[in-house]
Amino acid sequence: MTSFSMPNNAACLLHRLSSMSVFRPDVRLLLVCLIAASVGLPIAIISLSKAVLLLFALGALLTLRRRPAPTMQLNVTATSTAILLALGVLALSIAWSDAPLPEALDAWVKHAKLLVIPVLLWLIRSERDAKLALMSFMGAQALLLLGSWLLRLGVPVPWATSRMALTHYAVFSSYLDQAIMSSVAAALCWHLRHFAPGRWGRQFMLLIVMLAIGNVLFVMHGRTGHVVLIALVSLAIMWELPKSYRLLGSVIPFVVVAAVMLGSPMVRERMMAVTQEFNSYAETGGTNSSSGERLNYWSRSAEPITQHP
Repeated sequence: MTSFSMPNNAACLLHRLSSMSVFRPDVRLLLVCLIAASVGLPIAIISLSKAVLLLFALGALLTLRRRPAPTMQLNVTATSTAILLALGVLALSIAWSDAPLPEALDAWVKHAKLLVIPVLLWLIRSERDAKLALMSFMGAQALLLLGSWLLRLGVPVPWATSRMALTHYAVFSSYLDQAIMSSVAAALCWHLRHFAPGRWGRQFMLLIVMLAIGNVLFVMHGRTGHVVLIALVSLAIMWELPKSYRLLGSVIPFVVVAAVMLGSPMVRERMMAVTQEFNSYAETGGTNSSSGERLNYWSRSAEPITQHP
């Protein structure tokens, strides 16, 4: 009695199809792209993405001995070592801390979110993975900038969930967070524009640069975002100069500040308010302003540090 056997060509074709990513989706890469995109999305999505990513990484570590580890090209960095060392020292400090154990553990867990960085560096295993994560991040940032500009123009934005959406044109979080995020996104798009895939990838990155810079300078109220953008633009200009002219780098920030102050009434108004708030705190100790609150935080933090260094 003979058994039925599939022709060799058909068997090889079936084997190839079963091994394609369509049938076996790369969960690792999907999670990397999700966490990259979630940075520009609501805080609930960010928290959920971090939790899922860390659980996946824990599961991967537990099964690492059973499966051959793939080649990892991007995980050998000083960043991961520095984060693990800092978290280790912070964990040891709980032993002599005066804070109650639940509060100390809660503080450690908040800082332990930095573990997302070494986990991502471990899971990103090729240049292709890094490019897909980058484009996922930029896509979410484009959605964020589009929503902010539409709000500024008075167009209803159904996905805007921030309490500051109608007053300060922040889409998901506060204008402080969004201004800093958009500044960093502009810098990343500028410096990594040559790695953008596709025919229109580079133009897409440059469009985000223009939208982000315009949004931070003319729409957002966050002064910290203004300072971050000025610093990043100054560095970008310095790196574009020939090496023989890079000694001018110390002058570039002042030139950028002058240009921004002259060109953006928003930045000029917000920077002038800093001086008034500093003077008010020096005279009365008032904390009813953004700068006053920050100066009060520094003052109150310095006191216990001097008592228990």
